[in-house]
Order: sequence, then C-alpha cells, then structure tokens
Amino acid sequence: MESQVIGHYQEQYIIQTLKYTQNYFKHTAVKQKAGFFLKALQEGYFKEEIQKEDTIKQRKVQRIANQENEDQEKQKMVLERNQQLETLREQYLSDEFIQAVLEEHKGGFLYPIMEKSRKESKTLNKYLQGFVDKKLLEEFG
Repeated sequence: MESQVIGHYQEQYIIQTLKYTQNYFKHTAVKQKAGFFLKALQEGYFKEEIQKEDTIKQRKVQRIANQENEDQEKQKMVLERNQQLETLREQYLSDEFIQAVLEEHKGGFLYPIMEKSRKESKTLNKYLQGFVDKKLLEEFG
C-alpha cells in the first residue's frame, strides 16, 4: 500500500495532505485515521488549501527574487555613479569649483557648517561633498 501511495502521488502533495490531515485530526474525532488520510489523498480533500498555500509560497519566492534583482540593480547603479563621480572629481574638481558651489549655497542653513569645515580642515564635509558631486554631475556628467 505504501508503494502505491508514493508511486501514485507527488511527494510534496503527500506531505502537505498529511499536514492538513493531522491538523484536521486535532479538531475532529476520526476512528480510521489511515483510511481518512488515503481518502483525503484520493479525493483531494485539502487540494484547494494546498493550492492556495503553494500560490502564496510562489508569490513570496517571486517577491524575494524581484527584490534581490532590484537590490542588485541599485548596487550596480550606485557603483556606476560612484565611478563616474570619481572620474569627474579627478578631471574637474578644483578649489575654485568648490568655492563656487559653496557660494551658491550662501544664505542656506547648511552654509555656516560647510564654510567652517572648509576653512578649519580644508576638507569637504558630507553636505558640501554632496552639493559638489551634484554640481559635477549637472555640469559634466
């Protein structure tokens, strides 16, 4: 009998039917559990629930795959943008360019922070770096 069941039905269908049958037994008294299980396999008592569960699992797998593809595409775009910015910085970045960007933001609430950082450490803080990169991309990218 075991070989007839295993040979006639897909393994996953048997496992899922068994799971639903066991859950059914928790709430309903059944004397011939093995017979009920075989009948559930043959008649497809839980086929609808199994199909719903499979559909949900497939959608979840597809969502995960789509998200992974989107993440990879975003990483690729960030890498390409960073490479482009590195090239633009090498070619066009100068003290005059940085000063021009800083002057464009004079009067803005970030200006004092950017100016102080530039004067004290001669470096670009993250705000000024962002504005410089934006300007590089607009003008030369």
